[in-house]
Amino acid sequence: MNESYVAADDRDEKLIFKYISRMDFDELRAHLNATKDTVDVMAIYDKSGYSPLHYASYKNMYQASKAIVDFLLQDDKMIP
Repeated sequence: MNESYVAADDRDEKLIFKYISRMDFDELRAHLNATKDTVDVMAIYDKSGYSPLHYASYKNMYQASKAIVDFLLQDDKMIP
C-alpha cells in the first residue's frame, strides 16, 4: 500500500462493491473520487478475493469497469 494513504474505513471499501453490484455508476465515480486519499482501489478485495475491477469485469459491467479504470488512470495512480 502506498504510504501516502491514510487508513481507510472498511465501510468505504464495502461501498465500492455495493455501488458496483447496484450498478450505481455515478455514485461509484463520486465515491472513488471522495475517498481517493484513503482507499487504494488496487489493494482491496471482497470476501471472494475479487478486486473492484475484477468484480466489475466478472459481472460484465462495462460502465463500472470503465469508471474504475478511468479513476486509476487519472493522476497516474497505476504507475508506482
